[in-house]
Amino acid sequence: MSSVICSIWGPDYARTLTHWRQRFLHAWQDIEKLGFDERFRRMWLYYFGYCEAGFNARTISVVQLTAERV
Repeated sequence: MSSVICSIWGPDYARTLTHWRQRFLHAWQDIEKLGFDERFRRMWLYYFGYCEAGFNARTISVVQLTAERV
């Protein structure tokens, strides 16, 4: 291998998590009607916020490495 491309997607994931959280909150009344409780809601809001903060702070990330054999 002599050619490697590294794509860093952490900042994109932070934005994605923001959108997921917003959509979750917007749909909460419908989700609640399915039988999910406040504990479920808080768990997901914590998850979205925790991950979003981690990606924004760059303490976690997602990368794709593409290697090419020459």
